[in-house]
This record gives sequence, structure tokens and C-alpha cells, in this order.
Amino acid sequence: AGYGWFYAKTQGNELQFKINAPPLVFSAALNNTVGTPTLNWDRDAFPDPASPTFPVSTLSPFSVDPRDRSPYLQQWNLSLERSIGQNLLFELSYAGSKGTKLTERVNINQASLPNPDAITPLASRRRFPGFGDILSANWQENSNYNALQARFERRFARGLSFLAGYTWSHAIDTASRGSGGSWHQNAYSLRDDRGSSDFDVRQRFTSSILYQLPFAKGKALGGWTISGIASFMTGNPFSVTVAGDRANVGGFPFQRANRSCDGNLSRDARTIDRYFETSCFAITRLGTFGNGGRNIIEIPGLNNWDVSILKDTRIKETVTLQFRAEFFNFFNHAQFNAPDLNANSQFIGQIRSARDARISQLALKLIW
Repeated sequence: AGYGWFYAKTQGNELQFKINAPPLVFSAALNNTVGTPTLNWDRDAFPDPASPTFPVSTLSPFSVDPRDRSPYLQQWNLSLERSIGQNLLFELSYAGSKGTKLTERVNINQASLPNPDAITPLASRRRFPGFGDILSANWQENSNYNALQARFERRFARGLSFLAGYTWSHAIDTASRGSGGSWHQNAYSLRDDRGSSDFDVRQRFTSSILYQLPFAKGKALGGWTISGIASFMTGNPFSVTVAGDRANVGGFPFQRANRSCDGNLSRDARTIDRYFETSCFAITRLGTFGNGGRNIIEIPGLNNWDVSILKDTRIKETVTLQFRAEFFNFFNHAQFNAPDLNANSQFIGQIRSARDARISQLALKLIW
């Protein structure tokens, strides 16, 4: 069993937010007339911010929450192990974690929602009307993770070893991406985005095997080894979104579609042309947020086998030449990427890309 408490550092980019704003940085618009220069070096290269003619556009600075707090993570685990015979081991574990005061970028000058029937100017609905969007590094996110883990291992003996592991888990948070723009739909209600993490995988099974073939040991025809890694996992969850700022609340839009039913299809009903029930989702009305939750559609998972065949040839007592034939995605199983999740797209629900097909490579390795 174990328990730990860990602190995180603030990213360098977030620290830079403190200087990437007035009065240290201004955004100025300088215009010149072709053929008749109108720019003045003394006036325009070093403008006076206090001057009423200062050529500044609407400021959209970065900011840092003055309550800059240390993010921290608590982790705990409990494991039970049992040896079976001389070479077998079984382990059953529970692992959990909880993240508090985690960092995320939020547009703290997001405008409030307008009346959809009479949309007023965006600037009049901002918290700080004299500014544009303000991307701020905030420490308000939280997360938790719980997992049941199992491991079955055979230690190397008589030319054979294998390891198999299974994890059943759920990762939940209010935001997963950290950097980039703001990944919140409503900056004033962060808990509305609480849901499965972007990297959440409910079930994952992996196994590896190494087997030294027993025939012709010590002879020229011997020295063959087969090894492989098999990986299976369910897909990550994603959100169905709408393009652009349909809510008319400002920059960094990450707005979700309206949802009228579950949307996930059974596994036997999914195809690359209709991976989820697209009729459950609709484009939002202008001036409104979507009612669809965050990360509610499961994308394709993984079914992958990597195989290698090795032949060791002893040249001298301390020198061995190894031939390797390696195959990634050995069975050439289609590993599909995510479907189109944009409610505005005519291709919504369709999959049009995949991970790599089978890759084969041959190699020689000299060991001494």
C-alpha cells in the first residue's frame, strides 16, 4: 500500500503571461500611405500610451490569477500479490488519485449570453468592457481517477515468459488539455464541464510474450525467438461541438451541440459512415450554449498486435549476429481515428482516416 502528496510547478508559458500585457506590452496598429510616408520614427516607434492619439487597438492581454496557488495531486494504491508455483505471479490492485487546484486557461472576459431574440453588442456584455478577450491562467480545475488493475506474470523459465495486464478505470476532470486556448464552454460555470477526461480509457488489456523455440538448441538451426505485444483498449470520449462562436460570447470558442438523445450506438451498429447517432445532435441557436455534455461520445479504440522474429547466430564466444524481422500491426487490423464530431459538418459521424497499416522491417544486429 502507498500514499503520496505531490506538488506541481507552474508552466513557464503561464509565468510569461505576467509580462505579456500592459504596461509592458501593447498592441498598436500603425498605418502608412503608399508613396507618401506618414510614419514618424520618434512618434510611432516609441508611442506614448497616455496620449489620446495612441494607436492602440482593443487590448486582449494575457493574465494570471493573483491567487496563483500550488496545484497538487494525491495518489494512493493497495496491491495484493500471490505466487503460484515457482514461476507464476498474480497481482490485484486498486489505484486512485485526486488533483486539486489544477491549472487551466480560461477567458475571464467572456461576454454573458445575449437575449437570442435581440442580440446586443458583445463588448457591452463583457465583464471588463474596455478590453477584448483575456486569456488567464487559473488554478480552479480538479480531477480524480480510480482503477482496478490485474497482472499475471510468468517469469522467464525454459525459454518462455509472458506478462498480461488488465485495467478497468475511470478518469474524471473539469478540463484535460491545459495549454492552448480556453477549453471551457462557459467560463463562469466551470463545473458544467465536469466529465470523463479526454484521455479516459475504461478498459485496457496488454500482454507480451517471449518464447525461445526449443528445437535445434546449440546447433546452426537453433537460436530462434518469437516475441509479441498485444494491446486492446476501448476508445477515448469526445464532445460533439459546433463551429465558431454560436453563443456570441467572444474568443476561444469551445461550444457544444444540442443533444436530444444518448447518441452512442452499440458496437455492432457502428460503421465508418455512421459511427454514432448523428440525429441526436443539432446546431445550437445563435446566442445560446449547447446542452450536450462534455466527452459523451466514445471514439474507436485499439486492437493491435506487434510481432518480432529473432535469429541469433553465434560467431564467436562473445560475438553474436542477430537477425530481426519486426511487424507492427501484424494482422493489418484497421485502427480508425475519431469520426467527425462537428455538428456543422456534412460529414458528421463519418470516419475518414486511420492509424498506420502494417509496417514491416528487417534488421541485423551485432552483439559483442
